[in-house]
Amino acid sequence: MSRHQARETAFRMIFQMDVGKNDFEIAKETMLEALVDEMITQKDYPYIEKVVLGVEKEKNRLDDFIIRHARGWSLQRMNPVEKNILRMALYEIWFLDDVPYEVAMDEGVELAKVYGDEDAYGFVNAILDNAKTESKSEFFKVLPPVEKVEILAEPTPVEKLGLGSDGADEIPEPAKPKIISIVSDNGTKVKTVASSVEEMAAKKLKAAEEARINAEKTARMLKENAAFIAAEEAARKEAKEEARLAKLKAAEIEAEKDIQMAMAKSTEIKGENVETVETVADEDIKTEVATEATSESTSEVTSEAVHEVASEVTSEDTH
Repeated sequence: MSRHQARETAFRMIFQMDVGKNDFEIAKETMLEALVDEMITQKDYPYIEKVVLGVEKEKNRLDDFIIRHARGWSLQRMNPVEKNILRMALYEIWFLDDVPYEVAMDEGVELAKVYGDEDAYGFVNAILDNAKTESKSEFFKVLPPVEKVEILAEPTPVEKLGLGSDGADEIPEPAKPKIISIVSDNGTKVKTVASSVEEMAAKKLKAAEEARINAEKTARMLKENAAFIAAEEAARKEAKEEARLAKLKAAEIEAEKDIQMAMAKSTEIKGENVETVETVADEDIKTEVATEATSESTSEVTSEAVHEVASEVTSEDTH
């Protein structure tokens, strides 16, 4: 099986984890379906898992690159199909040494043509083109990747966070904020104070609604694309059948012409034979007539001679 199909499977898993908020174990069902459909083999598992989990781990670095080069676009406004294609292609460019830049870019563009909007591939191509000129040192200047996010149930004083000089500056009531602790892969903690519980809930609801809208849009696009592919395949089969019938018709016409030519040739030969026979018959008739005429003339001459001889004999007897 080709790496292209394994890459497409990885993209679908990344998309599900991002839009559907599924974890890796649930997303693996897509990989199993691809295995059943013989799109991939078990040999593709390591590559797929490496890409899917790698994109999830390095998402903040990848998103930073996208934001810096997608001028005028935020991640929230960006189509999730294009966004996740870019994440996967950039991960292959920056983190997989065995994947050439040109291959990662071409594959990203092809996936955008299949799953994205009409102009999606141009957007993906433009963003990935910047990866060719940006060095790895520039790329890795951004924040370390997010490994896990912990939501602490109880509010913590500002002093304990190291954000104040004394214990007097505590988080005011009744906001009841929560602390989000982001832990990077090297153990460094970046802590921020969240907004009130109500604000967080509102943001989550808004994000969920946006995710739902994007998911519906993506599902619609995928459905339209599937319908287009099915229609294209049907048209191709119909054209192939028409070509086959046309070929058969042409063969029938050619065979009919051959038959007509053979019949005409046969008639011509038959006519020549008849004419030859008639000519021979005419010659035979003429020969027969000539023979009869000669015979009659001979008989007449003979009869006259006999008559003359008889006359002479009679005359001599008289004398």
